[in-house]
Amino acid sequence: MIIVTPSALMTVIMKDMGIGYSEAGMMVYITTIVMGIFLFVGSSSINRMGAIRTLIIAMVFLTLDGVLSYVSHNYLLVLFGRVLSGVGNGLSIGACSSLIAAWFDKKHHGIANSISSITYSVSVAVAYAIIVPIYELAGSWQNEMVLWSGLSILCCVALLIWGRGKADKTVVVKVTGIDQAQTSSLRCAMKYREVWYLAIAMAGFMWAIKCLISYLPSYLSQSYGLSIARASSVTGIFSLAGILGSMAAGLIYPTVRSKKMLLLVPIIVALVVSLGIPVLLPGILLYSCIFLFGFSHMSWSTVSSTLLMDLEGVTPGILSGLMAIMLGLGTFFTVFAPFLFDKLIGIVGMQKTMLLFASVLVVSLISMLLYKASRPSDKDRIPSNIDNTYL
Repeated sequence: MIIVTPSALMTVIMKDMGIGYSEAGMMVYITTIVMGIFLFVGSSSINRMGAIRTLIIAMVFLTLDGVLSYVSHNYLLVLFGRVLSGVGNGLSIGACSSLIAAWFDKKHHGIANSISSITYSVSVAVAYAIIVPIYELAGSWQNEMVLWSGLSILCCVALLIWGRGKADKTVVVKVTGIDQAQTSSLRCAMKYREVWYLAIAMAGFMWAIKCLISYLPSYLSQSYGLSIARASSVTGIFSLAGILGSMAAGLIYPTVRSKKMLLLVPIIVALVVSLGIPVLLPGILLYSCIFLFGFSHMSWSTVSSTLLMDLEGVTPGILSGLMAIMLGLGTFFTVFAPFLFDKLIGIVGMQKTMLLFASVLVVSLISMLLYKASRPSDKDRIPSNIDNTYL
């Protein structure tokens, strides 16, 4: 809820703070950019402290975002709060993936990833549905942000109580006589060729979905006269569809031999419908396109995450490095997205700008066409005696 509030209430925040699309867009994009950086930091944190402690730290950073938004009306300080949200988000993603790999058998990775993705999609859908009504009750977007901080504190306390005294299998024990650079989760992850193809495809997906989620509520409100609440609810279709997409991917993943088809089909569908979203009038066709995009995006994300878990020699520690590469690469390319979006609006208008952003999915499609599963060579594999050093 903390993450998506600035997107759902973008027009309100712009008016309240006297800022434009580039500044408001940066409030949304900065979390993704910083998330990418701290996916890599989180990989090291998980190895040293474990995933549960890393999640507790992530909740603290999310709490601070809401507090800063509440206590200050200064744009730079509020933006710094968004940076802290990005830190929390980056730390939590790798931690959750590592816990799935540590707690579930390989044959259950698909359904476990599916449940995780469904939980995420439900959360985002609920957030988009209730943010505007709660904003009207709270009286200001700052008051709402501090409410979400309260929820983060509760999550933090729950993790502290639940994790007390429990062994964390994601903590890596240093092995005497083994070069620590050799056991680095990130170094080991970089040697898997598959992750680079998936990272490029994910970058295109990130570019497109971030644009749609960030600007679609404002676009529908300004271009077609939809209320803020209505436009936010329509955008929430992405997440509702993602629930079904994640569920479908988790169920069919074990039964389909050609994993490449599970990667190709969602991208083709997403590319086609993303080009229809900016040009269709509010109605059944537009809502269908939004649904199909959300379905395709989350089904592809579930499949790609499960593929990484199933690569030969992957341990919970290495998985955190693989997830950092796959998700982190795309975030670095989004750093200039809000400024580019703002400039393009002034040149070609909002509709064509959204079309241009959506067309980046062509890069994702090319990457998946080139994707070929392989195994790392013997010299690239993590030493076999390190696979069992997780307590």
